[in-house]
Amino acid sequence: MQCAPDQPHSKYRQVYPIIRMDKLVNEACPANTLSVVKVLTSQAAAESEVSRLNTINADKSYAYIWETSRLVEGEE
Repeated sequence: MQCAPDQPHSKYRQVYPIIRMDKLVNEACPANTLSVVKVLTSQAAAESEVSRLNTINADKSYAYIWETSRLVEGEE
């Protein structure tokens, strides 16, 4: 899954965060339903890792997806 355009940005490096989504939404604290597990620099590696994580955790109450994002370094 990807939301940002899959074209490199002229200023920022593309990265691929892997996100864990809890299937059971915690209505008391909905922010706890998403977690960034890791960020990879290769789309192919992100796709492979998501597939691996979803396979080994198939019986758990969460799922993994990847997104396209940008790495912004040195800005505050």
